[in-house]
Amino acid sequence: MLGVVAAAAGLALAGAARPAAAPPPPIDAACRPTSPGRHDPVTVDSTKMERFGKQNVVVFSGNVVARQSGSVQYSDRTEVYLDEKENRILRTVSTGNVRIVTRDCRNGSARRVEYDDLEQSLMLRGDARVWHAGDVVGGERILIDLARDRAVAERGPREPVKAMFAAQRRDAAAGAAGLVAGAAAVGPPSTADRAARPREERNEPVTVDSDRMERFGKESLVVFSGNVVARQSGSVQYADRMEVYLDEKGDRILRTVSTGNVRIVTRDCRTGTARRAEYQDLEQRVVLSGNARVWQEDNVVSGESIVIYLSQDRSVVEGGTQERVKAVFYPRDDKDKKDGAVTARKPTAPCAN
Repeated sequence: MLGVVAAAAGLALAGAARPAAAPPPPIDAACRPTSPGRHDPVTVDSTKMERFGKQNVVVFSGNVVARQSGSVQYSDRTEVYLDEKENRILRTVSTGNVRIVTRDCRNGSARRVEYDDLEQSLMLRGDARVWHAGDVVGGERILIDLARDRAVAERGPREPVKAMFAAQRRDAAAGAAGLVAGAAAVGPPSTADRAARPREERNEPVTVDSDRMERFGKESLVVFSGNVVARQSGSVQYADRMEVYLDEKGDRILRTVSTGNVRIVTRDCRTGTARRAEYQDLEQRVVLSGNARVWQEDNVVSGESIVIYLSQDRSVVEGGTQERVKAVFYPRDDKDKKDGAVTARKPTAPCAN
């Protein structure tokens, strides 16, 4: 019957940490993954039920709880639109505190949820949010194409799309962080800045804000577009578009490609810009290409491309057909030296991210 309950399993938006004020857990027992059962019976509990025969509509209202084979949907009101013979559900509309918990423990919430059986689509509207295993994606609208295993999240007039990669997913978090913080591996030497950052910082969550997010399940690809801002523990990356390529399970970032006005500001106030930035997780390599430039204070390195080998703490800058590599380093003042040794500078105000 209620196709929206079974369809909710399509809430498989990839890679994003648990919201600060997540909806409460289901009323029933803790979520336990079960085998799919689209043809299993559907049970609906509610305070009131109305059937309108001429319109082929059934309306459930008041603490509506619909269940099917381990998946549950809660709402204040659910409208069920049937075919002429009342043998098939064509469309459902649920409103008021809508919350979905699927058989594989994925959660979704919104003010309104629409399910279209013919198009096999699920639309969450109004402060829409989907989360699983501590990862979350939120936006004004989230459209899930069940047939094509594709999802699109869109921003509202005030709030951007927000995605967060949880700290416990170390592979994903470290992968995204590699591109965000890559610029720290190139530039003039600094005794303080070369110190390895604590493991705790690398495992902090990565948040991504954008105007739009698309997930292509079959291709294991997530695309953020429009005013993309990725942050982790004080480092920030800006771009017009960011493509995130995942492994088959969607648990690890293999590669990211950022294009359009790419700018990186690291926690130690290094800044890098380029037309394109690419991160390869397997090779632990970041490539800034197209008028690439990295600077800190007055020290600058620029070229057509800058390749950063993160695991080796090594970088290579190459010139283009018209421009050679340029580097400008300013020596430190004598006041920065004490007893013949260079001392670390005292921390200043946070970078203007």
